[in-house]
Amino acid sequence: MIHWIVSWFVGVNLQGAVFQGNSNLMVITGRLEGGHHAGHTRVSGFVKAGYGLQDTTVTANTLEGGVQMDLPLSPRLEFFLLGTYFADPVAHLSYRSDGGLGLKYRFLEAPDREISLSAAPLYAVEKFASQAPTRDVRISIRPKLEWKTATGVSLRFLLFYKPALSDWADVQILATFRLEAPLGAGLSFLMEAEDRYTSVVPEGVKPNDLRFSAGVNWRMERG
Repeated sequence: MIHWIVSWFVGVNLQGAVFQGNSNLMVITGRLEGGHHAGHTRVSGFVKAGYGLQDTTVTANTLEGGVQMDLPLSPRLEFFLLGTYFADPVAHLSYRSDGGLGLKYRFLEAPDREISLSAAPLYAVEKFASQAPTRDVRISIRPKLEWKTATGVSLRFLLFYKPALSDWADVQILATFRLEAPLGAGLSFLMEAEDRYTSVVPEGVKPNDLRFSAGVNWRMERG
């Protein structure tokens, strides 16, 4: 396991861009996260929001959150509970929420790197604007690669693959890449890339959203 997880932590990051003049554009994203490590049990959560405005047109408006509890069963195997929420009115998604429990196995465990795979059944609810909510059971399969260099630069890649049990062609995929480089005094430079794909969407909604962001992150830890 990556050993910089401590008794508790809180972090805030902010990215954004503003143009005024011939181009009037504002894009801001932010994230608040925290967690606590009590014995072998870890609890963590986050809230993330993004907002974009071009002249008077809202071009981005997302809200995302999640909570998770991890309980190690052995040095390489963990049991976890999780719940997530996502809304994107610009993509006509009123809300998408799921929750469940599963197992995570670490293939590589070292102080500065991790390779793991988790699997969990999830109860999922989704609602697009002007449509009735849909409910399904999905299987979440999530490989994870994490690496921290001797200089403190950390890299993390996550891929969530969530097919529906009722229709294996109904798939939701979320791939994220995160690079973080320390600046000092709890601050770090942060760059993130996110690719979100939904195979079943209403007419007029694109199935794929690709986003890049860069900014600063502040983190406090206590042992």
